[in-house]
Amino acid sequence: MSRAAFRNAGCLLAVVLVCLGGQGASALPVFPGAVGFGTHTVAGRGGKILRVTNLNDSGPGSLRAAMTASGPRVVIFEVSGIIDLKTTLYVGDPYLTVAGQTAPSPGIMVRGAPIVLYGHDMLVQHIASRPGSKYPPGEILNNRDAFCISSDPNQECYNIVLDHVSGSWSTDEVLSTWADDNGVVRDVTISNSIFAEALTNAGHTDEATGEPEAHSTGVLIGRNSRRVSLLRNVLAYNRWRNPLCRDNYTDVQVVNNLVYLSDPYDRISIASDGRANLPVTASVCGNVYFIDKDAESVRRPYAILAHTLPDHVLNLYVRDNWLFNPNTGRGDPYWTPANGDPWQVVAYGDHQGTLHRLEAEPPQFAALKVPLLGNREDVERHLLANAGARPGDRDPVDARIIRQIRQREGSFIDSPEEVGGYPQWRPVTRRLVTPKNPNGDDDGDGYTNLEEWLHRYAAAVEKGTGRRPSARPSQQPRGRANSRR
Repeated sequence: MSRAAFRNAGCLLAVVLVCLGGQGASALPVFPGAVGFGTHTVAGRGGKILRVTNLNDSGPGSLRAAMTASGPRVVIFEVSGIIDLKTTLYVGDPYLTVAGQTAPSPGIMVRGAPIVLYGHDMLVQHIASRPGSKYPPGEILNNRDAFCISSDPNQECYNIVLDHVSGSWSTDEVLSTWADDNGVVRDVTISNSIFAEALTNAGHTDEATGEPEAHSTGVLIGRNSRRVSLLRNVLAYNRWRNPLCRDNYTDVQVVNNLVYLSDPYDRISIASDGRANLPVTASVCGNVYFIDKDAESVRRPYAILAHTLPDHVLNLYVRDNWLFNPNTGRGDPYWTPANGDPWQVVAYGDHQGTLHRLEAEPPQFAALKVPLLGNREDVERHLLANAGARPGDRDPVDARIIRQIRQREGSFIDSPEEVGGYPQWRPVTRRLVTPKNPNGDDDGDGYTNLEEWLHRYAAAVEKGTGRRPSARPSQQPRGRANSRR
């Protein structure tokens, strides 16, 4: 089927299309309240419903079969548990919605290999990816992200939304956006998620020497990335790249993220490098950075590192970023810049190019109307309560990470076994009854009946309300899972 056919099938109810990211853009956000670049994608709207009914790596009823199918599609889950991937899960066919919120408790966890999205118009919600360093033995550890957003050579990957996902136990970045060979990744939002515990000494090697190296890296907004929003995420127990933005990219906003425990030299890193003819513009607002207790002996307190190479330009806007410094010796551990100057929390490295300190938010970011959560306590409180795949129904891994942050505990790890290993889950299954007219719009609000059904499932796992959608499962879950708290 042609891309035009995909697009027409996926936009049955999007009568008026607007130019908000190109093909697949709709007048509606992909789900209510979605903000950021690419969030007006139609994703799988109006497509066929594909059911994940088993935890197999491949074959009928598997996650791989559903995500790699062709045509607009909405993936729902009639099973929960751990899916062991034997090879990387590459997903290139466009117009996709993955609704992990429909899985029975404790949800879906993928391990063994990365999930790589390289198509366009995709929404992935409410799943966890924790590759580890042992599954399967033939995979290359140097490229084992939990999630990767990439593109084919000379192609574009765009309109991608990752929302309420959990990533950890990767041997490369937990999350990356990256395109080689003249490819482009653009119009991407990553929101309301947890990216934590990238493994330190777990098989990653130096590309030049082949020698083992420590490589606990969180989030990389990398080569050939354009218009990327990183909003309301928790980045914890990753030594470096929390995040790192570098290499021929531009238009990145980093808003209301919480960074907990990184290497003493690491910060929110905004670099201007790569091709000299592409000025970098970035907005960094409302983030909370927990400085390591040893960092003050390294250099002055700072939350953001800006660096520009010769002949490069960095246009940077910063506002309301807070630094939690346990070394202050005062009752208030937050380091307060003198005179409220937002640039007091910015340090400069490799500053040989041109840095423009912007006094107003650039229009491409202001147009997105991303709301700020409030003060520093509001940011921490909101993110610890609401980030991750299933914040209202957390699995043991996410629950432990959030608990450690609250208690100001935890450290970097080399292996999942250091923190209890993978949970032991038995599959839980249930039959889902979808709306009778899934692609209709009974209330005329633009969202299909199926999408509104999915929104109610999302509310249940995000808020812990316990409410079930009106189209109830036809039978109760079978099997037992271990403790989720």
